[in-house]
Amino acid sequence: MAAKESNKPQPASHPVGPSYTRLESQLTDAVKSSLRSSLFSNAAFLAERLFAAVSTEETRLLLAESYLGENKLHKAYWVLKEATAPANRYRLALVCLRMRKCEEAERALTMRQTAEGETQVAGDAAGYYVLGLLSERQARY
Repeated sequence: MAAKESNKPQPASHPVGPSYTRLESQLTDAVKSSLRSSLFSNAAFLAERLFAAVSTEETRLLLAESYLGENKLHKAYWVLKEATAPANRYRLALVCLRMRKCEEAERALTMRQTAEGETQVAGDAAGYYVLGLLSERQARY
């Protein structure tokens, strides 16, 4: 006798991030596909549903990128404001830079410190470049 298949969603292993259900994995792929195709309103619609279902740093970044594609800086700002991952902190700094919130952009980039007490800049070399832009904009040479 053949074993019955379960109707319960099975977690799917996704290349980046936590284990997702099959539906969440499909939504993630659909959002990424929409972003690659510059279909930002579709990406935002799907990413909003995904973020409501699974609030992770990866889904936060997907939603923010969708809003940025739609040029909705304030929405991207509020999504990224609570972010902790370096990639999201870097993206928050870019949003703050475009919104002319220079001090907040600098805080977003320099939020983490190493065990030795050194400040770690989010975004690595690109983060240092943005720090330079911020210094230039604030006339701090």
